Amino acid sequence: MLDNRIGVSYTGEENRTVDQSRTVAEASSGTETFLGAGAVVLGILGLIGLAPTPLDAIAAIAIGAALLLTGRFVARHTMVNIDTHEARQSWQSVKSSSAMAALAGVGGLVLGILALIGISPMALLSVGTIVLGAGLVMAGGARTGV
Repeated sequence: MLDNRIGVSYTGEENRTVDQSRTVAEASSGTETFLGAGAVVLGILGLIGLAPTPLDAIAAIAIGAALLLTGRFVARHTMVNIDTHEARQSWQSVKSSSAMAALAGVGGLVLGILALIGISPMALLSVGTIVLGAGLVMAGGARTGV
C-alpha cells in the first residue's frame, strides 16, 4: 500500500501487489514517453517540410493516444481507501483530471484521423492542438496537489 501526504492510500486492484502496480505504471509511462517522442519527431519532420499535414495528423493521433492511456491508467489501476474529507476531495480531483485527459485524448485521436483522411486538415489540426493542449493543462493541474 502506498500512502501520500494527505491521507489517501493507494492499493491497486484486489489481487495486484504494489510491485505489480509499479510495473504497470512503468510500462504505461514508457508507452506515453514513446508516443510523445514520436510526436516530437513527426512535428520536427513536418516543420522542415517533409509532408507536414500527414505527419502533423499522425502526431496528433499519437498525442491523443498518450493522453487516453494516461487517463485510463490512473482511473483503472488505482483504487483508493479514503481516510479524510480532504483526501476524498483530492481523489475526486484526480478522477476528474483523468477523465479530462481521456476525453481530450479521444478528441485528439478523432481530429487527427479526420485530418489524416483529408477533411479540412489545417482547421482540424489547429482545433486538435487547442483540444490537446487544453486537455494537458486541465488534466495536469488537478494532479499536482496529490
